[in-house]
Amino acid sequence: MTPYACVTEQEVRKITSNRTDLAELHMVEDGHAYYLIPGTLVRVTRDYPANGMSEILLGAITRRLWTYTKFVTARPIRGFRLKQPYITPPPPLSRTNRSYFLRTRS
Repeated sequence: MTPYACVTEQEVRKITSNRTDLAELHMVEDGHAYYLIPGTLVRVTRDYPANGMSEILLGAITRRLWTYTKFVTARPIRGFRLKQPYITPPPPLSRTNRSYFLRTRS
């Protein structure tokens, strides 16, 4: 399964379940889906164990996104160097916010 983050939970289910190249292209072009690059640092703002999804913040993308929790890990990925682009720093961590790395495999 390809790791994606989307604006809504329904879009995550749509792009990962009955995926076609055309549907994937339209969702990415319209800004409704983002391909997640393994090793990228993300911030998990909420976990929803009941549906296996997490709400995340990703780099310079200002809106909250959804992805499957299995695509994130708290441990750094071996062999990846974190390259932080020139972006505005994220808000400070709170008890509910944690930083995670994206997994290389599901």
